[in-house]
Amino acid sequence: MKLQISTAALVIAAVTASVALANGDDPAYRPQVDPSVQFPSPGGAWIPRGTFVSPAALRQVTPGLTKPQIYPLLGPPHFSNPWPFVRTWNYIFDFHTGEGDAFVQCQYQIRFAGEPPVVKATYWKDASCARFLDAPAPVAATPPPPPPLAPAPPPPPAPKEAKSYTVYFAFDDAGLTPDARAVIADAASYEKDGGAGSVVIGYTDTSGSAAYNEALSERRAKAVADELVAQGVAADALDVSWRGKTDLAVPTPDGVKEPLNRRTTIKVEPKN
Repeated sequence: MKLQISTAALVIAAVTASVALANGDDPAYRPQVDPSVQFPSPGGAWIPRGTFVSPAALRQVTPGLTKPQIYPLLGPPHFSNPWPFVRTWNYIFDFHTGEGDAFVQCQYQIRFAGEPPVVKATYWKDASCARFLDAPAPVAATPPPPPPLAPAPPPPPAPKEAKSYTVYFAFDDAGLTPDARAVIADAASYEKDGGAGSVVIGYTDTSGSAAYNEALSERRAKAVADELVAQGVAADALDVSWRGKTDLAVPTPDGVKEPLNRRTTIKVEPKN
């Protein structure tokens, strides 16, 4: 005949045990070690590998507790059914040693007496197991914080683009004005800051003969190139040429004095 334990009794026992644990009750009673007490062979347990138990729960098992009060603390016995006439409950408990994942097994026995049965005494098979009853629950080691993330490398600089400049001249003149020198200074700075070389080309308007304008566009191109070198640009970084009155910025008939065609262009090429 199996033990009939009412649901209400189990609930009351569970609440009683929970309150005791919450209040931090720690009775002075401790299991005994008695060589005359017989323990069953571990091989006969229905959980031969044992179960881990909370030392705090185990400390609540004291004389006078009923079987229903043991259930929420330790669970059913590991060797026998909790029938009313069974007066001895045996357990196999596992305890962490505090050294990594190592643990030891301890056999534990409860003896009941009276009617209804109440705890009369508890026993350890091995006296060395007593130390685990007062040991605090093992605290998992706090993992070290992750190493700080290395700062992200700065993004690569944007690729340099080709940049064009235009220097304008007075009619029939190759002299550099202050405005022209300022434009050349900007071009020189861009070339020195990562340029791969500059293309300098001189032009004229359509006023005058082709031969004259060819010579005039040469002077204009060379005047700009000389100023670039004076501003710190290497001479061998310059590709200098001239085109007279061809390739007009503003198309006009021959003989027209157009200021926008009297120019020298500078194109700074980027490095790859």
